Amino acid sequence: DLFASLEQEPFKIKGLDIYPIKPTTERISTAASKQAKLQAGWIMYPIADGSYEIKLPDIQYELNGVIRYSIPIPAFSVSVQALPAYVPPTLPVGKLTIEQRYADRLINTNTLGYWKLTLKGDGIPAQWLPAVLRQIKSNDDIRYSPVTSERSNTAGVNGMQSQVLHTVPLKALSNGTLDLPALRVQYFDPADGRLKTLAIEKQNNIYALSYFWRIIVLLILGGLLYKSLKWLKEFGHKKWLKRKLLMQAMHQIGQARTVCEIRPALNLIALAENWPDNLSISAWYCLWNSKYRAQEDLDSLVANLSLACYSNRDMKIDPEYRNHFLLCITKAMITRRS
Repeated sequence: DLFASLEQEPFKIKGLDIYPIKPTTERISTAASKQAKLQAGWIMYPIADGSYEIKLPDIQYELNGVIRYSIPIPAFSVSVQALPAYVPPTLPVGKLTIEQRYADRLINTNTLGYWKLTLKGDGIPAQWLPAVLRQIKSNDDIRYSPVTSERSNTAGVNGMQSQVLHTVPLKALSNGTLDLPALRVQYFDPADGRLKTLAIEKQNNIYALSYFWRIIVLLILGGLLYKSLKWLKEFGHKKWLKRKLLMQAMHQIGQARTVCEIRPALNLIALAENWPDNLSISAWYCLWNSKYRAQEDLDSLVANLSLACYSNRDMKIDPEYRNHFLLCITKAMITRRS
């Protein structure tokens, strides 16, 4: 019945820790009918070897809040073998995992921070999980406060799952990196009959800074940020100004009507490149060629320009000459950028 459930009574047996499994109802629907799978029981964790006669309480079948049946369970015997002699009696038997996390990676000195350690057991009750807190001790850099521990057991049809959460308050006594201790825990794995060790290596990725040093660091970072932004602004302005001057020079060359009108454009290019003022055409071309590696046909164009500018005649420019000169200048700059 979908509305039925099972109930079981708690009981005790000396030498065994007994944990009731919370009753569950699993609905199973088929094409023909709707059914339910009811489960209940106990998990027994032996704490001493020997033979045990087990007499379980009756299972109660309850429907609509009324006990309809009492299901007896036959008595049975259990033989518990002792662990190997090399296994300490307090060592947990089962599977174990350990995890850690921090509330903050950066804490203030003389202010509480929190280190959380979680031990999880598979087949191990919480009270049998290993003690790790004795490995945590205060020193000149860290002071530990009393620990808060939360233990829980979950007994289910698939076995016992347990957990212990340790919240470790700590206070940094000095600035710098905090070295949290390495932790080691052992357990006996019955699946392969071996002692196993879990380790959390020494941690040094938590940092402590007093308010004074935080302010100093913020001031330094603020100064560096200001200088970086100022440099970026100046760099961007220089790039913008250089581009503007080069565009003006290209426009002036394209609009030149005489040969000598090209000369001011070369001065604009020199200004954009941060070259010296009042360069001769040959000196300008030497700097240009060293940076842009101009084509050979630009040599003759610059030579003709130099002759025209240093003569007393300002000849009208041949449009083909002007366009070819502009093309060589533009091509050289594009090649340099690529």
